Amino acid sequence: MRKLVALAVTLFLLLGSCPVGAAALTEAEVKELSLEECLKLAEQNNESIKLAEASLEQAKVGLKQAAEQDKKLRRAERDIDNSRQLTGSDSPLPDPARDEIRDAIWQAERALAGFDVQLFREMGLWAAEEQKKIAQQGYELSYTGVHLKVTQAYHDLFKAEKDIELAEAAHKAASEYARITDLQVELGLATEAQRISAQKTLADSIAAKEGAQAMYEAKKAALLKEIGLDFNTNIKLTAPALEDEEFDFDSLLHEAMAQNISIRAAKFQSEVAERKLGFLGSWYSPRVYEYQNAEVQAQEYRAKLSDTERSVENSVRSSYNLFLAAKEQLPAAEKAVIEAQENLRVTELKFKTGMAAQIEVLQAKQKLAQAESNLTNVQKNYALATASLKAAQEGLVLLTSQGSESKSAVAFATLTGGGFN
Repeated sequence: MRKLVALAVTLFLLLGSCPVGAAALTEAEVKELSLEECLKLAEQNNESIKLAEASLEQAKVGLKQAAEQDKKLRRAERDIDNSRQLTGSDSPLPDPARDEIRDAIWQAERALAGFDVQLFREMGLWAAEEQKKIAQQGYELSYTGVHLKVTQAYHDLFKAEKDIELAEAAHKAASEYARITDLQVELGLATEAQRISAQKTLADSIAAKEGAQAMYEAKKAALLKEIGLDFNTNIKLTAPALEDEEFDFDSLLHEAMAQNISIRAAKFQSEVAERKLGFLGSWYSPRVYEYQNAEVQAQEYRAKLSDTERSVENSVRSSYNLFLAAKEQLPAAEKAVIEAQENLRVTELKFKTGMAAQIEVLQAKQKLAQAESNLTNVQKNYALATASLKAAQEGLVLLTSQGSESKSAVAFATLTGGGFN
C-alpha cells in the first residue's frame, strides 16, 4: 500500500513539473488588428513609400544639377561679354594677347552654340523642375496608394475569414447529411445512389474547406506583406466600419482628370517631345532622320496621352458604377443576414422541442454563414470602390489595364526619367 501511495505521489510530481504539458496548454499569441492599425503599420513599414521618397530625392538632386549647369552657362556668357571688352581698339593689351582672347571667345561661343547645350537651354531646367514636381506628387500619393492596397488586402482577408466559416458550416451539414443517409440505407429508406451522392457532397465540402483555408493563408500573407509584419504572425481582424458616402460624378471626374499623376506624367512626356521637335526644326530639315524620328516620337506621346486620359476616365467610371451597385446591394444583403439569423433562432427552438432535426439546425447555420459571406463581399466592394474614388480625387487611379497589381504612384514619377533624351 505504501509503495502504491509513493508511486502515485511520484507520478503527480513528475506530471506537475513537466514543461511539455504546460506548453501544450498555451495557445499561440494572436494579434488583433483593425484597419486603422494596419494603415499605420503600413505607413511605417511599407517599402513603396520608401521607394517614393528615394525617387523624390533623386529628382531633387537632378534639379540641383540642372540648376548648377544653368548657372555655369550663364557665367560662361558673362565671361565672354567681359572678355570682349579686352579685345576692343582701346584695350591696353598687345595685339598677340588680344588675338588669343578672340580665339578663346570663338572657341567658347562655338561650344555654347552646340546642339546639346542649346537643347539644355531650351528645356533642361524646365524638365528638371517638372520631374521634381511629379516626383513630389508621387511621394505624396505613395501614401494614398499604400492605403488603397492595405484596404483591399484587409477586406480580402476579412472575406476569406467569412468564407472559412461558411466552408466549415457546409462541412458540418454535409457530414450530418451523409450520416443520416447511411442510416437510411441500412434501414432501406434510401438507395445506394443517394448514399454516393451524399458522400460526394461531403467530399466536396472537405475540398471547399481546404480551399478556403488555402485562400485565407494567401490573403493573410498579402496583408502581412503590405503592413510589414512577419509572415508567421497570427492575426485576427476586427470588422471594418463602413461610412455612408456620396459622390457627385461630374465633379469627381473633373477633379480626377485634373489631379491624376498618370495624365500629368503623360502630358510632360508629350510636351518634352513637342518641344524637342520644335527645337530640331530650327536645326534640321524635315527630311533629316533626326527630325523624322522626333516627329514620330511626338505623335507617339500624343497618342499615349490620349490613351491615358481615356483609361483614367474609364477607371473612374468603373469605380463609380461599382460604388453605386454595392451601395444598392447593401440593404438587401443586410436584410438577408437578419432573415437567416431569425430562421436559425426558430429552427433551434424547434430542435429543443423535438420539432426539428439536427440536420435542419446545421443547414440553418449554413444559410446564415452564406448570408454573412455575401454581406461581407458587398461591404468589401463598397469599401474598395469608395477608397478608389477618394484616391482618384487625390490624383491616383489604378488603370484598368494594370489591374490589382498596378504600379504605385512613385512609378509614374520615374516614367519621366531621362528628361528630354
